[in-house]
Amino acid sequence: MKKLLIFLFTILFITGCNKMSSPTNEVEKLFINYNSLNSEVLIQLDSVLETENLTEVQKDKYKAILKKQYEDLKYSIISETINNDNAVVSVEIEVYNLNKAIADANKYFEEHKEEFYTNDEYDNEKFWNYKLDKMSNIDEREKYILELTLTKIDNKWHIDDLLESDRKKIHGLYKNEI
Repeated sequence: MKKLLIFLFTILFITGCNKMSSPTNEVEKLFINYNSLNSEVLIQLDSVLETENLTEVQKDKYKAILKKQYEDLKYSIISETINNDNAVVSVEIEVYNLNKAIADANKYFEEHKEEFYTNDEYDNEKFWNYKLDKMSNIDEREKYILELTLTKIDNKWHIDDLLESDRKKIHGLYKNEI
């Protein structure tokens, strides 16, 4: 029995080590972290939300919207290209189109500004509430291609810092500049 356990442990260890050295595996881990709402992802989300000028209730609603975005994010690895200690992994993602919800809210604002005024003053809280409602009700999805770069350091692949455009795509906030 002891030999069987040692054998199984050895097989699992070897298999695990082979997977750990793959750029594709590292990218899959990144998206699994988003899908599973990994604590590191949530800490980053909290720090981003702290920079927004929102009420606590609005921050909670925005956080819930982005958590749903992360949980429902779909991804598919397209290709992996390795060149010495550098790699590029192409990934197709599908996310809720929050950018459309925001654009629709902004258009509505332009056509109905008076609804977002209180005592003849623009009410930012009122508009954010409207915008967050639009975002939370969006079910339209958008597909994007990400080209994630990785660097091998000490025989382990590390994802390079994401481009801002890639972060916006993951959040569904990317605006195509055509």
